[in-house]
Amino acid sequence: MPVSRKIDLLIIGGGPAGAGAAIHAKQLRPDWQVVLIDKDEFPRDKVCGDGLGPHAVNEMSRLGADGVLGEHLPIHSLRLDGPGGLYLEDQPYKPLYALRRFELDAGLVRCAQELGVEVLVERVDSISTDSTGVTVNDVWRAPFVIAADGANSRTRRLCGLPFASGHDLAFSVRGYLRSDVTALTITWQKRFAPSYSWAFPVGDGYANVGFGCLKSALPEKGSKPALWEAAAEFTGIDATDSTLRAHHLPFSSARLERSSGRVLFVGDSAGLINPLSGEGIYYALASGRLAASALALEADPIVGYSRNLNREFRSHFRSTSLCAAALHLGIINLDAVILAGQDHKVFEDLVELMLGDGTVTPTIVTGILGGWLKAIRRGG
Repeated sequence: MPVSRKIDLLIIGGGPAGAGAAIHAKQLRPDWQVVLIDKDEFPRDKVCGDGLGPHAVNEMSRLGADGVLGEHLPIHSLRLDGPGGLYLEDQPYKPLYALRRFELDAGLVRCAQELGVEVLVERVDSISTDSTGVTVNDVWRAPFVIAADGANSRTRRLCGLPFASGHDLAFSVRGYLRSDVTALTITWQKRFAPSYSWAFPVGDGYANVGFGCLKSALPEKGSKPALWEAAAEFTGIDATDSTLRAHHLPFSSARLERSSGRVLFVGDSAGLINPLSGEGIYYALASGRLAASALALEADPIVGYSRNLNREFRSHFRSTSLCAAALHLGIINLDAVILAGQDHKVFEDLVELMLGDGTVTPTIVTGILGGWLKAIRRGG
């Protein structure tokens, strides 16, 4: 069956990675015919913590999409709670935001449409690649495809690529709860450690709350009830709340393939999630931008995308993978991290490591060593 539509670029998935790629592609090549397909119609809900760190906001500004934040007020405080009862609260160098994903994603898709991107509701059922292009659903034909269809990527599965597993895969459950919390709050927990809960104020009297841990830490049977019970215990939300939904997080430490033939994977579908914090929106926006840039400007887009992604994030991903492994082995004392972060310079470097593109700096190392000594003196 001959394809019915030949276009310049097809993007699968309309989250931040896909919409960001579509926006940047049209910024660089206004004449391109860009089509974005998603299995759902926007606006739609997406399971997420809803938090936007400074780098994510910078990426939105870079795309000319910071207007999506609308009248949402900035959040000036980040609070980290340790498993031993210690905590720190400080102000990052730039404000944070929390925006429900149905609003964020719909806003980014709208920005893409305003630039001329065609957005359609369609599920991917077939994909084939040859030396000159990619055919999707026997309908679409494009020289390259950007796959941005999330952690459960059908595109990835249809391409026969593996998914994250073991210590490189986490599960989390999210809900919404009336709350007067004013800071983005992350609390490291002892149950299923290394694990954490969170509470992020979304600006309407509610907070996005939830709990996440490694899949390998959960019981083989009853993992879903265990997640719901932990979320209820650590956030105060009722385990029967209708807003509770779970999803999994493929960490960057899995080193998943980020291309297959002429298909480039971005965001969650490429396993670009920080194993220390679960942050993914920044990497989604950035990888979408880098993929679009490679397709528009590089002689060999596959090589160019890999090179630029590594240039921007290789050192960061190595640092976060190393720290995640140390946490899993119990080498890092989280109360020592809290004590170290009470020094503002250490705090800033930790924010970069958890929410941005930072690396393990000498400031972090000496700070945590000092925090460890303080923890010993406190009997921790």
